[in-house]
Amino acid sequence: MIIVADLVKRISSKYGIKPISIPDHYVHRLMQYTWSGNIRQLENFIERLLLLSDSFFDPDVFDELFQELETHNISDLNAHARVVSQDTLQKRESTQKKIINEVLIDAKFCKSKAAQMLGISRTTLWRKMKTLS
Repeated sequence: MIIVADLVKRISSKYGIKPISIPDHYVHRLMQYTWSGNIRQLENFIERLLLLSDSFFDPDVFDELFQELETHNISDLNAHARVVSQDTLQKRESTQKKIINEVLIDAKFCKSKAAQMLGISRTTLWRKMKTLS
């Protein structure tokens, strides 16, 4: 709460506008939010809130900005999930390639024997070798 009050005071002074009082319920919502961009993200939110509010707290402006913030955060999470998924897929493929190579060496490069050792058909082994190379 103190951080929000300090930011309101500092930003209001910076722009020469009257500070607004943010009701406790809204401050609580800000405190519950996971700020991925840390204090700068909160500061930007407060700045936009002050500039879009006309010297008084407007719950509609707050809700609109907060919704935008949450939507942006979800987009960031989805992008991160895609990167993590791609990374996981690459690790899995790398592991499969390593295992196949080790089994091929153990089988003295006999694909039938390697496939049998892996518990897959020779065709599946051939397909995996083709896609992993």
